[in-house]
Amino acid sequence: EHALPSEIATSLFRICQEALTNAVRHADTKLAQVILSYGSREVIIEVIDFGRGFDLAILDSPDRPTWGILGMQERVSLVGGEFEITSNIGQGTQVRARIPYPERDD
Repeated sequence: EHALPSEIATSLFRICQEALTNAVRHADTKLAQVILSYGSREVIIEVIDFGRGFDLAILDSPDRPTWGILGMQERVSLVGGEFEITSNIGQGTQVRARIPYPERDD
């Protein structure tokens, strides 16, 4: 584990919060998993729900904006990271953010 700059820690918290909120509101599940992994130069957060899943094509639809997902993408982008979401109908959704951080002086 590494001490993270506050903007990265806040982004990780907010991404996790939004992904779990989406699971509660939309996934129709009682089970979710949060995984926080530290690499030598990055931190990865994954939020996985085991709910109903959805068609990712909805993300490209201007008729139904997905503000929560757009907010997560923006937070990751602002700290120089990568955002990925995968979902399969009937199998759940996985939100993954990979964020680089400065090397430590050990």
